[in-house]
Amino acid sequence: ILLISSVVPDELSLGGSLILKRHLDDPRIEWRVFRSTRESVKARLYRRLRRARLGKAIHIAESFNPPRLNDCDLDSAIREFNPDLILSVMHGWDYLSAAQAARRWKLSLVLLCQDWWPDKSEVADLARPWVCRQLHEVCRASHSIICVSEGMHRELGCLSNSSIVYPIPSQITESSVKLDNQQLYK
Repeated sequence: ILLISSVVPDELSLGGSLILKRHLDDPRIEWRVFRSTRESVKARLYRRLRRARLGKAIHIAESFNPPRLNDCDLDSAIREFNPDLILSVMHGWDYLSAAQAARRWKLSLVLLCQDWWPDKSEVADLARPWVCRQLHEVCRASHSIICVSEGMHRELGCLSNSSIVYPIPSQITESSVKLDNQQLYK
């Protein structure tokens, strides 16, 4: 599995990064995180224009025309690792690059949907309907969609290629249970 995502596995984190780490923490799964070696020209341009006090206009422009990961870097990583599938998290703009790479390399795309991305502050209010449509297109084109709740499953339209896989809790050890019980009686 090649993970192309703005959310990366991290056991020391909270939320999506921790959930992703728990899902991938299986010795039967060979996975690698794609890390871009360079920032896109578009991302550099947006950053410079934000500093020039054009923040709100750039926020809107970026929402309608988001920066993408470098195709050469992605293609090189795919050639080197030779994954069976590409996994991405529907958060940030990197899922769009993952979808393009999967299509270009004729690989299955699995999309993990934890939060409703179009409602996040990174998406300009004006662009939210457009981002929603774009997201639904990527979902319909994906091989599989993993939703972390019934609500997310419904929000995506209960697509036939989607399923619900609840977040994996941490492993409970006997010592942690004893500690919790001792704390209850204090």
